[in-house]
Amino acid sequence: MSESLIQNWGIAILLLPLAGAAIIAALGRPVLRGASHWPAILGVGGAAFGAFAILSHVMSAGDEAHGVTVAVYQWIAVDADSWFNVEFWVDPLTAIMLVTVTFVSLLVVIYSRDYMRHHDEPERGYERFFAFLALFVFSMCTLVLAGNFLLLYLGWELVGLCSYLLIGFYYQK
Repeated sequence: MSESLIQNWGIAILLLPLAGAAIIAALGRPVLRGASHWPAILGVGGAAFGAFAILSHVMSAGDEAHGVTVAVYQWIAVDADSWFNVEFWVDPLTAIMLVTVTFVSLLVVIYSRDYMRHHDEPERGYERFFAFLALFVFSMCTLVLAGNFLLLYLGWELVGLCSYLLIGFYYQK
């Protein structure tokens, strides 16, 4: 398997939903108004496309498809010679889970677009909801792509935080 292709798509899968959340958070109600769903849909849709690209690459490798660890960033120095890396682990199971997570998330974001509207008007907090939803997809993809336990733990904690924010969305009720 081509590590550069996996690294590029893996980074894109993580950054696209995160960028969607950041755009919604930065522009929000003053600029986006009732169109705050578009950065989330485009970010998650791009991540789903990348997940399908990784899956097709892994499946085309056939029997040679084994796990590949792709180091993205050297994070914490443990001692003079070793580094704790931010790294992806991609194997056939990871590719299938990425497709499942991103495709189902894309369907949820598209469904939420109409669910969060009442009489064709966006509900109060519409922008915040889609920012949280895009951040949740980023967290899930981090969890699936994690190549070590610390990154897995960070992804799991982000998933928990985003779940809390989405469940508590109607805090005034």
